[in-house]
Amino acid sequence: MTFLAELRYTVRALGKSPVFTLIAILSLALGIGANTAVFTMLDQVLLRLLPARDPQQLAQLSEVGVNYGSNSGLNSLSYPKYKQISEENQVFSGMFARDSLALSVSFGGRNEVALGELVSGTYFDVLGVRPALGRLFTSHEDASRGGAPYAVLAYDYWQTRFAGNPSIIGQQILVNNHKLTVIGVAQRGFDGVEALFATKIFVPLIMAEQLTQEDHPFDNRRRRYLQVFGRLKPGVTLAEAKASLQPIFHRIQEMEVQQKEFAHASPYSREQYLRMTLDVMPGGGGQNEVRRFLEAPLWAMTAMVGLVLLIACANVANLLIARAMARQKEIAIKLAIGASRARIVSQLLLESLLLSLTGGLLALGISVVTLRSLAGILPQMEPPLKWPTTPDLRVLSFTLWFRCSRRWSSA
Repeated sequence: MTFLAELRYTVRALGKSPVFTLIAILSLALGIGANTAVFTMLDQVLLRLLPARDPQQLAQLSEVGVNYGSNSGLNSLSYPKYKQISEENQVFSGMFARDSLALSVSFGGRNEVALGELVSGTYFDVLGVRPALGRLFTSHEDASRGGAPYAVLAYDYWQTRFAGNPSIIGQQILVNNHKLTVIGVAQRGFDGVEALFATKIFVPLIMAEQLTQEDHPFDNRRRRYLQVFGRLKPGVTLAEAKASLQPIFHRIQEMEVQQKEFAHASPYSREQYLRMTLDVMPGGGGQNEVRRFLEAPLWAMTAMVGLVLLIACANVANLLIARAMARQKEIAIKLAIGASRARIVSQLLLESLLLSLTGGLLALGISVVTLRSLAGILPQMEPPLKWPTTPDLRVLSFTLWFRCSRRWSSA
C-alpha cells in the first residue's frame, strides 16, 4: 500500500469517528494555540536577546542606593559618570550610552512624531550592528558637542516612511526643527535596545543639547538619564566586572560629594550617597522598563497554559486509549488476515500525526487571535508598545512536537 493510499484510509477511518476526531483536534488546537500565544509573549517581553553580536557578552550598569539629584528612566547614569567609567575601566572592550525620546520628524512636507534614540558614537560598534545602507555612527561622532548633525534610520522605518528609497542617504530631514543628514540605515531586524519600544531614528548623543533644548546635559553630574552598556572582555564574568568597577565608582562618589551641588546636603544625604554601589547586570536583553510590571502576570499565565497543556495531553491520551480498546477486534482481524505489526503501528502513528497536524493548523489561527486579544488587554503606553501579534513559529513547532511525542507514546 502506498503512502497516499494509507493516508486516504486514515482519513476515512477518522471520518467514521467524527466525535472522537473533533474532540481530539479541538483539544490539540486549544492547547497548542494558547501555549504558543503566551510563550510567544513571554519570549518577546522577558527572554529574547537583542539582535546583536554575542548579546550574552553585554552588560548593563545601574546605580543602587539613594541618589542625590534627578533621575530619568530605570538604570540610568549621568553623562560625566559614563565617560569616566568608560575611560578608566579594565573589564569592557567597549561601552556605549543611550537615551530614548520622542522626536518630531519632517520630510517631504509630512511631519510626524517618531521614537528616537540619542546614542554615543560607540553604540553600533559595541553592539555589532551593521549598516543595511550607507554607514553608521563611529566614535568620531562624539568629538564635539553639536558637531554631528546626522541621523541613522531603523530598517523598518526606512521601508515604511521612506518607501525603502536608497536615495535618502545624503538627504536632510528636519528633526526637532534641526536639519540632520541621513547617513545610513541600520541592519534589518534591529530597532534599538528597548525591549518593547521600536526605535525609528538614531541620532548622535552629542546632539542632545540642540534637540532637547536642555542646557549643559553633558556637565550635570546630578542628572541621571543615560542607560549605559558595556561588552565584557573575553573571560570576564559579571561578578568580576562588578568587583573591578566598585573602586572607580566609589572614587567618583567621593569626588562628587565635595562639589558645590552638595553644599546644602545633610550629613545623612552625603552618607547615603557614599553608600551607593554600581551593579553590573546582564545586558543582552536590552533596556526593559516594563519588565517589572509584566514579569509576574506573564509567568502566571505561562503556568496556567502549561497546566492546560498537561490536561489536554492527558485528555487526548485517554481518548486514544479508549479508541484503542474499542478497536481491538478490528486490529485482531487485520493480524489474522496477514497484516504485519509494523503496518498496524504505522497506521496508528499516521492517525496521530494527521490529528496533530490538523490541530496545529487550527492552533495557528487560535494563537493569532489570542495574541491580539492579549495585546488589547495589556497596558498601553505612549509611544505604543510593540506587542507581538503573530505567533513565533519556533514556539509553535516546539509545542506541536511536544504534543506529537505525547500522542505517539500513547498510541
